[in-house]
Amino acid sequence: MAWTRIVRSGKPRVRGVDPQCSGLMDADMALRTTPPPEWAQSFNNPSDVPISMSMHPPELAGSTIRIRYPDGQLAAYVANVDARIHAANLYFEQSIHPALNAAEAQAQNNRETAQARVARDSARRRTSRWISERRSRFRPKVVAPKLRSAARCVRGRLHQVPQRRERDRRDRDLAAAHADRRTRPILGMARGSVEVVV
Repeated sequence: MAWTRIVRSGKPRVRGVDPQCSGLMDADMALRTTPPPEWAQSFNNPSDVPISMSMHPPELAGSTIRIRYPDGQLAAYVANVDARIHAANLYFEQSIHPALNAAEAQAQNNRETAQARVARDSARRRTSRWISERRSRFRPKVVAPKLRSAARCVRGRLHQVPQRRERDRRDRDLAAAHADRRTRPILGMARGSVEVVV
């Protein structure tokens, strides 16, 4: 936070007799800049400025200080205002300004951290979207059905192997039995006996 000491601008401007108290005079003093609230609080309640019980306290409104003083005591009231301004500047510079700087630095750090997090999340989403697009672009769309069909064929053939083996075994048994029946009459005739084959 940039800080500029608060100072008076020009000489007091006497307004005339106070309308509420004819024994007092009114005067305004201008500040070059409007002070922050912490500075104004220190100005209105100074801790290191001697204050006379008979002295009317100044009134700060924005960048204007109004004083009500007895006639002939303008210099004393102006000196009191200058002492209050100096004390408020010291208090703000020693107690308030460092804390405000620390808070501003922390806020800036938080903003940078949030921006970095947003940037990381955005990069992560872009990377994930790019990977998804690449996968969808190179995903085999026709091979998968063919593979499923081939797998079904293989499973069907594997299931048919035992049945085929059983069928082949029965065919061999029938062929052997048939061949045996054909050869029995010939063997019987050779021995001189006739065997009827049904």
